[in-house]
Amino acid sequence: MRDSAARTILLGWQRYKNHPDRRIRARFAWEARDLAATYAGALWAARHWFRRDRTLSAKVARVLKDIHCGFGLKSRLAAPLVGRYVRFMMAREDRRLRRGWTYEPPTFCEANQIVAAGSTG
Repeated sequence: MRDSAARTILLGWQRYKNHPDRRIRARFAWEARDLAATYAGALWAARHWFRRDRTLSAKVARVLKDIHCGFGLKSRLAAPLVGRYVRFMMAREDRRLRRGWTYEPPTFCEANQIVAAGSTG
C-alpha cells in the first residue's frame, strides 16, 4: 500500500519526536508543523469529497484518526474548520475544470520566413 505524505510525515514525527538529539527532534517537529491543522483539514475535506469511494475514504479516515491521536484537540478543532475551506476550494476548482478551464497554454507553431516561404535555402 502506498503511503500518503501526511502518513509519512506523521510516522517520522512519531518515531523521532522524543529522540535524544535536539537537532533531530527539531527537524521532525519542523516537518510535522502543519499536520495538526493544514493536513488534518485537507484530510477532512478529502474524506468528505471521496465519501462515495469507500476504500479511499476509509484510508483517508485512518490517517486523519492517527493525526487526531497524535495531536489531540488542536487537530480535532482545526480539521473541520480548515476542511470546510479546502472542500469549498475543491468544489470551486471542480466547477472551473468542468466548464473547460485548463492550465495548459494554447498551442501555437512558429515558423521562420524561409520555412514559411517553402524554400530550403
